[in-house]
Amino acid sequence: MKCFARNTRVERKMSFHIGLLLLALCVFYFPGTRVRAETWCSSSSSTNCAIGGIVSVNYAVSNAPPQGLTSITFPFTVFSIPAANGYFFAQQFYFINTNNESGQGAYIGIQPAGNGTNNAHFSFFGTGSSSVNMANCSTGADGGNGTTCQLTVQFAVGHQYNLTVYRDAKKTSVWHGEIVDNTACQVTTARGERDASTVCTPTEIGAWNIGYTTALASNGVGFVEYFPSSVPTGCSGLPYADVEFGAPSTPDGLTSTVNGESSYGGCLGSVNYSGSQSTHNLWVRAETGW
Repeated sequence: MKCFARNTRVERKMSFHIGLLLLALCVFYFPGTRVRAETWCSSSSSTNCAIGGIVSVNYAVSNAPPQGLTSITFPFTVFSIPAANGYFFAQQFYFINTNNESGQGAYIGIQPAGNGTNNAHFSFFGTGSSSVNMANCSTGADGGNGTTCQLTVQFAVGHQYNLTVYRDAKKTSVWHGEIVDNTACQVTTARGERDASTVCTPTEIGAWNIGYTTALASNGVGFVEYFPSSVPTGCSGLPYADVEFGAPSTPDGLTSTVNGESSYGGCLGSVNYSGSQSTHNLWVRAETGW
């Protein structure tokens, strides 16, 4: 098979299961459009190339029940972002039972821009899934089988956004993804403003039916990605961004951690990168670009 591109999200999905970072499906995904990247950036390819994955992090939930989790919330705080849309910050999660199907996983994340907009994404990879919320969802995920949901919401630099994945209480083959501005919620609640309950109510990104009942695994992988299909100046053209991945939370308050931040990808060693994490693994912060 001739490869036009490396699907870095599929690589992460496969590496979780087999412990290797592999080259996989040769389609690079741009929101709303599938495009092929003819050239991927590397130390020897400096112009008109795609950057793709830059940073990965790990999360884990301690003492998770053997039957798995039915809900998990991922906090994201973006401290700096370029005006144009281009960065993607996400957490990839997995299911404890994949109904004998290989390569089944999913992610939830945000594509914020400095102009005050944020494209929230909620995608499932694998066969047999279908959209529940047709308004926000479509068939396919990053050029392969699956279902993708996306929704544009308001965005503010420095605000913590909580993205939650949960299993439907009645139809257990259905999973929902939602987002809420946790900072705005806390501020309006503290002020006693009338619209506090509205501000604190999560907005659904979308929902999909995977066709069987399962639960969430207790660990997964987060990532930072720069997704435009061609950057004129290559790795040196990566704009500056600063994001914090918070440790996830569960409804029953299980202890969780986020750590192990590291840089990877074709621009490894060719882009400005600084990573740090809290003493107790409560957050990971990644600064990328120039």
